[in-house]
Amino acid sequence: MSRVTELLSDFAMWDDMAKRKRKELERLRDRRTSVHVTYSEAPGGTPETMEEYIAKRSELEEDLEEIKEHRYAAFSQIMRLAFRLDSQKQIDIIYRRDIHRDSWRKVCRDLDIKRSSATDLHARAVRAMEAIDERSDTQ
Repeated sequence: MSRVTELLSDFAMWDDMAKRKRKELERLRDRRTSVHVTYSEAPGGTPETMEEYIAKRSELEEDLEEIKEHRYAAFSQIMRLAFRLDSQKQIDIIYRRDIHRDSWRKVCRDLDIKRSSATDLHARAVRAMEAIDERSDTQ
């Protein structure tokens, strides 16, 4: 796996993790407002105590911040390489497909190109980014 392909894969992984953490945090907040929260320990663990809620929320927020840092680092490296591409269409397809994570159907519709052209353009963009990355490593 090339470094660029690895960066694109890492970004997708961190992006998915961030979405899952946000949903988990949202569910925790929803549950917090829909259940009775007490300030003392309750038998059986329910309802949860305010202290438990705050600790869990704090842990989720810290995890999310760490994930966002990794996601941003991958994003920055990808865009650093993408902005050095010669073709605006290549930049657009990398952004739409790998950063915004649009489906091929949406990418093709938005860029007004056929699927085969889109996948070819994407592959050429990745190869060009790999070449740019290799040149920057040797300098």
